[in-house]
Amino acid sequence: MRLVMWNVDVLSKSLIQIIARRKATGVVADSVETMRRAETRLSGHKLAMNEVEEIVQLPAFSGSKATSTENIKLPEAASQQLSSYVQALAAMYNSNPFHSFEHASHVTMSVTKLLSRIVAPDNEQATTSEASLHDHTYGITSDPLTQFAVILSALIHDADHPGVPNNQLIKEGSAMAKAYEEKSVAEQNSVDLAWQLLMDGQYADLRRAIYVNESELARFRQLIVNVVLATDIMDKELKALRNKRWELAFAEEGRQDEKALDSTNRKATIVLEHLIQASDVAHTMQVSSHTPDLLQFIHCILTNISFFSIGISTESGICASSWKCTKRMHKVGPKKTPPKVGIKVKLGFWIFMLFL
Repeated sequence: MRLVMWNVDVLSKSLIQIIARRKATGVVADSVETMRRAETRLSGHKLAMNEVEEIVQLPAFSGSKATSTENIKLPEAASQQLSSYVQALAAMYNSNPFHSFEHASHVTMSVTKLLSRIVAPDNEQATTSEASLHDHTYGITSDPLTQFAVILSALIHDADHPGVPNNQLIKEGSAMAKAYEEKSVAEQNSVDLAWQLLMDGQYADLRRAIYVNESELARFRQLIVNVVLATDIMDKELKALRNKRWELAFAEEGRQDEKALDSTNRKATIVLEHLIQASDVAHTMQVSSHTPDLLQFIHCILTNISFFSIGISTESGICASSWKCTKRMHKVGPKKTPPKVGIKVKLGFWIFMLFL
């Protein structure tokens, strides 16, 4: 319950920022019926994978003075519904050694911290105008809805995770893998479950706090889809697409025929996706009670890579502590991951991280 309340507090503060910004910019709300139709349209039976966009359109800079959040409170009904929603999300998480609600909360904490550094970098706090900061952060700092969507994405990104990687689900021919056409299986499942829950009638006031018109709803949905699916870092096709987009966005010459706003939004999309990717593995970069085992595992990779490459058994004594972790991670499901396959999976992950 402590983690639930912490997440509720983080999301509440972000929602208050949304309300404050909405008041400052004079956002006009659409009718209840218009929003109902828009929500129904976005909740259709299409694959989230097919909704991923190269560019998420963020709002252009508005010179309106931001409203102080001191006198703004989240409506009581929305606050209670937010608490209920987070509790329901927590219940969706399985008792996995890694893909758990505790992990999701850690990713949420990391995302929140990184966003706070984007919004208020030390060397610009006193001298940079709001307009300049908007440009410097590709518009992320000017849109609390974007920040809220990324934080919520962190919290939902592993909901109902089965405890094994996508490639294992595909090999086993699981119903989930077939339903999502063997692409970003766990990630699409998490998006669908969290979105269906949010669209439930009991969360109407919460939804009206998050968005009040079709434009905000569309941006919120697009951010959720792009950011959650960005956590699938092992899909080769997706990785190739992201690398190509990075080169296009940050090439020195750039695209001469592209509008400045599209260029900025492409960069913002890349930054947001990389932000959650970094947060998803932030635990590997932090000192903890498991640090000695982690360092031992990295040492094994660097000094015994030839042994790993031929799939040597852990009975030889190489990286036994790592094998214990791998064994726990892959015990869920109708089939077990053999030792050398489990080690190769972990090795592949660390090679990816070492050269990221």
